[in-house]
Amino acid sequence: MITAGFLFSGFLQAQQEASIWYFGDHAGLDFNAGNPVTLTNSNMYAGAGCAVISDKTGQLQFYTNGNKIWNRQHGVMPNGDSLHGSQVLNQNSLIAPLPGSDDIYYLFSINVRSDTFRLNFNYSVVDMRLDDGRGDVTLKNRLLFKRTVEKLTGAQHCNGRDIWIVAHDREDGYYSFLLNADSLDETPVISHTGNNLKADIGYLKISPASDIIAMPLNNNSLLVELCRFNNRTGEIYHPVRIMARDSVVYAYGIEFSPDGNLLYITTGGKQYKLWQYDITLDGEQEINQSAQLIATGNNNALQLAPDGKMYIAKENTGYLNVINAPGEKGMDCDFSENEINLESGISLKGLPGFLPFYFYRPQVSVKGLCTGDTTFFSFPQYLNSDSLTWSFGDGTPDITTTQTGIAEHLYKNPSSYPVKLIIHHCDYADTVSRMVKIQEPPAVSLGNDTTICNFCSVTLDGGNGMDNWLWQDGSTSQYYTAEEPGLYFVTVSKNGCVNSDSVYISKSTPGVFMPNAFTPNGDGINDVLKPVTSEPLSEYHFIIFNRVGHILFESTSFDRGWDGTYKNRPQENGVYSWKIVYAVYGNKNRETVEKKGTVLLLR
Repeated sequence: MITAGFLFSGFLQAQQEASIWYFGDHAGLDFNAGNPVTLTNSNMYAGAGCAVISDKTGQLQFYTNGNKIWNRQHGVMPNGDSLHGSQVLNQNSLIAPLPGSDDIYYLFSINVRSDTFRLNFNYSVVDMRLDDGRGDVTLKNRLLFKRTVEKLTGAQHCNGRDIWIVAHDREDGYYSFLLNADSLDETPVISHTGNNLKADIGYLKISPASDIIAMPLNNNSLLVELCRFNNRTGEIYHPVRIMARDSVVYAYGIEFSPDGNLLYITTGGKQYKLWQYDITLDGEQEINQSAQLIATGNNNALQLAPDGKMYIAKENTGYLNVINAPGEKGMDCDFSENEINLESGISLKGLPGFLPFYFYRPQVSVKGLCTGDTTFFSFPQYLNSDSLTWSFGDGTPDITTTQTGIAEHLYKNPSSYPVKLIIHHCDYADTVSRMVKIQEPPAVSLGNDTTICNFCSVTLDGGNGMDNWLWQDGSTSQYYTAEEPGLYFVTVSKNGCVNSDSVYISKSTPGVFMPNAFTPNGDGINDVLKPVTSEPLSEYHFIIFNRVGHILFESTSFDRGWDGTYKNRPQENGVYSWKIVYAVYGNKNRETVEKKGTVLLLR
């Protein structure tokens, strides 16, 4: 199956076992054609909990609301009644095929003890070879343990064949039962960890990757507890708390994204909201801070489907809400209200329960897709693997890691490379493949360092066709006008690659020069004394003094100079003093300059 550029080979072929859904008030969906098709032939009313199973080709086998079992022809199976599953339970049933068998199914159920209304965890066995292929219940309501709660989920064993079935007691105990090709091991692996639950409401789920379990505790401000699940041993450990973001609320629906990276929670009570969390982050605080509000309103049970989408029960309506891209963060997950019309069926609070690993779609995250940059690969679901083998597709040797889900590689040339990750478990392996396109960084040049005149500016060009430009002051246009001296730089991006360039702009210092002699003899050559400058001046004041400091001439006009006279009388040959005060035209700082010197008058 190809999805989002990835190819995964492993146990996803079992995904057809979740192709038919029956739930709510005679509601149904068929995913065999890809997009869901509404079914109206259900004989079941399921107030909340229910379960359905199809065979490996997607053909319906049977379905249940925890009380009765209906066969593929929608009749109650022989011995398929009196399972004692309450219709107020969120999770009252889960169906698992006997590993290695196409005919034997185990139906796990939360049964209500009529005398005390306390809950027991039981199982029944269905043999599809009986009753002309319609199935028969050969074992019913066999007790596994007492004092359970309405929590029931499953996981893929490390060996890729066997199945863990997980329930919870009324305190802090998880019970993991292993179903293998021989039978069900009725001695559980018990893990006491984390906090006690307070309100028995909400769905217990294990991630499709079979590595994280989410338990709704609803213990005051503590909504949900995440723990690691060891799918080799069935042990559960390392609790992380997810806290309520509103007062007087409880967690109800729980589901993971197909790759196992994101967690979705619906809350009820005072606030009805749908939240998303990034559970790949390190630490409890970081996970809680990652919370994204996706929607408010009528959202109850959450369930992944074979099409990779997440479906949401909308109580007492003829519709389901849908998250179209549950592997995307934030609003990119694409929540859609009233996406599925159930026709004559009615959605209640629940959706059918399935083994979560049917929906696993592992993905490898990639950062750094440019030549010259290190490319980083990440596979967060590495905890239950023995090792990871990375092939980078460019002829370099494979690398194998055992303690981390991160690898890095440096590609020398731009091209598309077939990257492959082999995930080794117990005695089998899964493979994730994808094409990685490495590109040249975008070319950008602001030119050489340059000098401009004081009253001038220069326009810098960040280059055509970029996706983004970011200049030193935060502006984001392709062009930038530089008016002041200083260092200017731009960072550009294109197709995920980044490059930058800088240029230093300086301004010329205005030169103001005074001749050291002049000859006002009327020959038309050097008859007038005035400054020489390369730039226009402002606030100009030019003064000539004699030896005793008496002012002989002054002017505020740059075009008017001293002709060597005072009151129309020629002055004697000799040395005279001058002073110039000015500012450079266009200089925003308006800095005033004063210069002094002497000049020799010769006739």
